[in-house]
Amino acid sequence: MWCARAGGPALWAPTTTCATAEICVDVAARIVTCEAAGVGAAPFRLDDDARDRLVAGLTQLEVTLRAADRIAAFERARAPWLHISA
Repeated sequence: MWCARAGGPALWAPTTTCATAEICVDVAARIVTCEAAGVGAAPFRLDDDARDRLVAGLTQLEVTLRAADRIAAFERARAPWLHISA
């Protein structure tokens, strides 16, 4: 889907006729290139959170686990009648 926005059918044509055509996705810079299709540097949209997770190689779960201490502190600080026992 992102290729359709970034370069359209021009990106797909060389990949179906040339097995060595390369599509390069630069997540950090948010650009996609394909020399075989003549696509120099087509920008694509990617929100900052998704970009940061992809660049760092993190899943959403790993991002959440990084905040485990803050989550635990929040749980300890909230009203006792709101606690859910396991």
